[in-house]
Amino acid sequence: MPPIGRRPGSADTRTALLDTARKRFAENGYDRTSVRDIATAAGVDPALIRHYFGNKEGLFRATMGWPFDPAELAARIVDGDLEYIGERLTRVFLTLWDQPESRGRLEAILRGAATHEESATLARQFIQDQLYHLVATALPTP
Repeated sequence: MPPIGRRPGSADTRTALLDTARKRFAENGYDRTSVRDIATAAGVDPALIRHYFGNKEGLFRATMGWPFDPAELAARIVDGDLEYIGERLTRVFLTLWDQPESRGRLEAILRGAATHEESATLARQFIQDQLYHLVATALPTP
């Protein structure tokens, strides 16, 4: 009996989604890029994005290779006295930098952003749209 349901796709499908998403996010920004737009441009069903990446945020993180969850990171930054938020931000970054499993990915992101405009745009968008937004909404003051 043949398998039931949608064929999950191949490694080529995942690569096509990542390539298409990088271009769309760089051209339109995170907020103005939809899962459906990416899937249509890649020529696949939008359900494959859920299959491979979980959701739009997961896809965006995969395009960048960020080794952390922005919500968890933002919570660590804002947890505590506001007077020391800058110190916590620095400590969180340095802690990630010191961990072998995340350092290589962070180095790749920073090198890419320094030499490739599309990578720099994606890095800025991630930090602004994901991390800064989460930190700002968690703070009790503007």
